[in-house]
Amino acid sequence: MISYVQLGRMDEAKAALELLLKVQPYYNVNLVSAWTQHWQKDVQRHYLASLQKAGLPAWPYGFDGSKFERLGGDEIKALFTSSRHAGRTQRFGKFELDNAANGDWKLRLIETNYPATGGNGFVENGMRCLILDDMLFGRKICSPVYRNPAGTAAGRNEYVAPYITDIQWFS
Repeated sequence: MISYVQLGRMDEAKAALELLLKVQPYYNVNLVSAWTQHWQKDVQRHYLASLQKAGLPAWPYGFDGSKFERLGGDEIKALFTSSRHAGRTQRFGKFELDNAANGDWKLRLIETNYPATGGNGFVENGMRCLILDDMLFGRKICSPVYRNPAGTAAGRNEYVAPYITDIQWFS
């Protein structure tokens, strides 16, 4: 796909992207950015720009939150400090998330056989950032958090947050 973009063969680039997204619908620019953080910055920027030019979405499943519903840094910090959330993800179904006062968190996926995962979370530049204990070699991943105007506490979907491979709806 990158080669097609660089050669100006956009129809073929878009066709390649369409095939990729059929197999991995969660594939997105922020995921690739996390996996390429160790690359030389100019090479990474060039690569990511080519993916964007081909039409790769910024977030999984083409998620695009409303700037009017986006939480600010203080709201995110309050939401994820000493709290428990439950909801569902696009890929893995129901989950429970516990957040400690120091930023440590633990996520349990209820409908899968995956083990619980955890790490440390903090707010940076108006986004919730995570460093996972068992993934991405300690790399930081950050994402915005939004109010879900159609969400309810009973539906466990008052908020929505895209992450690099999934989308979470939670209360």
